Amino acid sequence: MTTRNNEKIKAIKLTISQCSTLICYLLMTTQYRKNKVETWRELSKKVNEDGTPKYIHAESNARFWEKMHEDLEVIRNIIEEN
Repeated sequence: MTTRNNEKIKAIKLTISQCSTLICYLLMTTQYRKNKVETWRELSKKVNEDGTPKYIHAESNARFWEKMHEDLEVIRNIIEEN
């Protein structure tokens, strides 16, 4: 079985308690992930005197955390639906 993006689907068996724990963890770390995005976005705006980015990987780090947050929200929704 595959998704719309042609990714393979992997079935994972968890107990109800394990699902609850995973959902709880994902919810508890939501603000952490949002803070990471915000922090990296702010750092990406900082420049050196010559106009070059002070933190050259800040923009890609922000995109990483945005995608991570989005992916984990999708995963949480899948778990909650089942």
